[in-house]
Amino acid sequence: MGKMSREKGARFEREIARELREIFGNDSRRGFQYRDGTEVGDVLNPVFFIECKRHKRCNVKAALKQAFDNCNDKTKYPLAITRDDNERAIVTMDLDDFKDLVGEWWELKAR
Repeated sequence: MGKMSREKGARFEREIARELREIFGNDSRRGFQYRDGTEVGDVLNPVFFIECKRHKRCNVKAALKQAFDNCNDKTKYPLAITRDDNERAIVTMDLDDFKDLVGEWWELKAR
């Protein structure tokens, strides 16, 4: 991957970390890839294992698969946040995880 592509990806990761700080405060920040093989999300977060992709045309399924493959923390939901050039960012997650998350929210809202 070229330097400009890496910088584009890093900018997107910082952007997503800033966006999520509006919800999670300082508990959301850009992750760093470690040379010892330890896998961390592109954006560290207490709820989600986040894989970010920013390309001309993103492969959403591959991004979500990478999040699933790298997430070793069973307390976190694997999540892909992708953005094609000149488009809005989208979030992709497993339907069962989405149902769990929305179900918990709905129960809290009903109280």
